[in-house]
Amino acid sequence: MTLGIILSFIAAIFWASSNIIDKIVITHHIERPGQIMIIISGLYTVIGGGILFFIQEPVRLTHMPILLACGALWTLMGYTYFIAISREEISRVVPLFAFIPAFTAMLGAIFLHEIFAFTTYLGIAGLIFGTFLILSRGSLASVFKNKSLSIMLLSSSSIAVYNILSKYVLDYYSYWTVFAWITLFTALIGWIIFFPHIKGVRENLKKGWDGTLLYVGSEIIAHFAALIYTAAIAVWYVTLASSIITVQYLFLFLFTILLAKWKPNLVPELLNRKIAAQKIIAILFIILGVVLIS
Repeated sequence: MTLGIILSFIAAIFWASSNIIDKIVITHHIERPGQIMIIISGLYTVIGGGILFFIQEPVRLTHMPILLACGALWTLMGYTYFIAISREEISRVVPLFAFIPAFTAMLGAIFLHEIFAFTTYLGIAGLIFGTFLILSRGSLASVFKNKSLSIMLLSSSSIAVYNILSKYVLDYYSYWTVFAWITLFTALIGWIIFFPHIKGVRENLKKGWDGTLLYVGSEIIAHFAALIYTAAIAVWYVTLASSIITVQYLFLFLFTILLAKWKPNLVPELLNRKIAAQKIIAILFIILGVVLIS
């Protein structure tokens, strides 16, 4: 149990670190999300192709459309996430990923006819309240005017569907085979959709490799976090690990505070005691919501 808790906390810290780097990249180096998606496509082509070269597990043709759909959903999640963090403070955006278990539960109710427990309703209510609180800038109207809300709800719902589809194919193949094919399809879709941004990527590279290398580092950290989290659920309960992992939002906010004192312009955040208290309370409600849903 202790090992599972430790691994979950480490994964949360790494994911929060990756989020911070993403914000630095899109604020100071690569301002267009489409250009970042091209970098992802290049990186994923190498990763997916490399894994399939060593793990040559045959995949049924009938399962390819599902893997392709997973790649499309992952692309949608990535693109909407970068749009959101380019427009809004990172500490207000990332906690909205907490809606993923809520959307997953809703999909289970619709397609699997699962019945919600009372605690699930309380969890969804906690998520909604925490979301309104973390996005609020003094009024309820400010929440609905915030375009990041709809963008992140789309991002979270796409991952909820992704989780269900990927879980289905994981019943037939190894984790690495599924991961490799989804990664390759994500790259393929990225190359097709964001191809016009190649020129912008080349121009950025001529100015310097800082942004590209920073983002590659962020991806490595994020994947390392995923491996650590996988190890956590392998030795502990997945529901408890998924609850612990939400401390990522608290670590993320802590990192923004530290950076605001060290280099105020590195990760733009409007901070004072009132706003800090508001965000902490909102994050705690979001975490509580995830715990109750899980």
